[in-house]
Amino acid sequence: MTAYTYSIQADFSAFSQRCLHVAIKASDLSDVFEYIQVESDICSIIFSRELTAEEVARLQIIVDAHDPPVFPELHHIVATMAHFHPAQAALPEVGGAVLGARNGHAVLEFAADVRESAIFSGYMPLEYDCDPLIVDIYWVAETATEGAVRWDVEFECVAFRAQDIDEDGFESPQSVTTNAPVTCGVVTRSEIALTQAQADVVLKIDLFRLRVSRDIEHENDTMEGNAQVMRVVVRR
Repeated sequence: MTAYTYSIQADFSAFSQRCLHVAIKASDLSDVFEYIQVESDICSIIFSRELTAEEVARLQIIVDAHDPPVFPELHHIVATMAHFHPAQAALPEVGGAVLGARNGHAVLEFAADVRESAIFSGYMPLEYDCDPLIVDIYWVAETATEGAVRWDVEFECVAFRAQDIDEDGFESPQSVTTNAPVTCGVVTRSEIALTQAQADVVLKIDLFRLRVSRDIEHENDTMEGNAQVMRVVVRR
């Protein structure tokens, strides 16, 4: 099921998070409210369907009723198209990332001395309407506290009766460079925007593949040691 997510950028306590949860559950949005998730400094409020403009306004009132420094302005709504865990990756025999674990968290390790990739297979839901897409890569540095990582993503539409799965049909890579967090073990997010053409003209109910690679050959990839990917999200 597609999840509709309102994102708030804030750093707040578990108590403040619980207060917001209780306030939404007590409102007339409770029937479509799913849960609240916090990763790094992003608070995501998830609903089972897209809210109307009037409902968005009511949600903003709920957020504004809390301490403004704790809950800043609600700034965007997204719909998650796909969400991938490290264990869901297909890893190439040559140049594949390595599935590992860090303090109980599953991670995909991308080395600094050889280009490595991971491939995720997904399904574009009915709610997708040919919008531009964003790929979010949530990752940590294994040991580094400086430098940057260059990420590439490539989309392949596995269209019905069109794409031969014995051959690759990935579009050209789209890239972003993200600095390593200054504290080792802190999660950061790399965001890559794609037009529908850059996403291989994928349509609703199409199967697709997404290849994520660390471009260690690029001059901007300067971080030493492994980059460890924890999640990959496709959203609009």
